[in-house]
Amino acid sequence: MTGPVDIVESINGVPVSITHGLDVGTRPNGDIEYHYNFLDYVFAADEQTIFARSYLGDDRADVRSYTRDLDSWPLALRALIYLQLRYRELTVLMANGYEPLPKALARRVEEGVAQFLAASVIDRGGRPA
Repeated sequence: MTGPVDIVESINGVPVSITHGLDVGTRPNGDIEYHYNFLDYVFAADEQTIFARSYLGDDRADVRSYTRDLDSWPLALRALIYLQLRYRELTVLMANGYEPLPKALARRVEEGVAQFLAASVIDRGGRPA
């Protein structure tokens, strides 16, 4: 990885570190073998961590957590809402690889996105509704 750029912030109570990475592999003759341009997200609180990666130009984020089930952790829901506001598709690492969010969790994320957007509406005068 070359040239990482880190951003650390808290959004809607979600502590997040965002790192831009570029990974380029070359063949012995100098030709590019692979080129990965990505954003890594790290959400951490309560000694628990959620990771997500999205490749630039892709409208999907792949989410993983090695410490806890995503559907039983309040930070996970806030992190998934944060990511869903930015990406059309979220996948989560399961036993057989990355899969769509489980339906019950996806519904909770959709509800959270709707609530966030409803609270963010601005009226025509530029004032919060």
